[in-house]
Amino acid sequence: NIEVSGCAGLHEDISTLWVYPNPFTEQIMISASEAIDAQAMVLSMEGKIVASVRMNGQSLEIPLTGLARGAYMVKIAQGDHVQMINLVKQ
Repeated sequence: NIEVSGCAGLHEDISTLWVYPNPFTEQIMISASEAIDAQAMVLSMEGKIVASVRMNGQSLEIPLTGLARGAYMVKIAQGDHVQMINLVKQ
């Protein structure tokens, strides 16, 4: 006998996230389809945290003017759900 319960592994309480512009020059915006409480971090490709901001709402602006050109990652942690997004600074 096989028992199946619901949709195991799917997170219905996670909103859709957008990070833009990409590539960016001065700052990035994070927008969510609904208000969220999450930790947003910008990391270098070596894993060094270059910015860390609490997001509490539907949008967040992170100024990143002092960063060198190159590739970065945005890590958004909402509870036990983590989303990683690649970015490029021009």
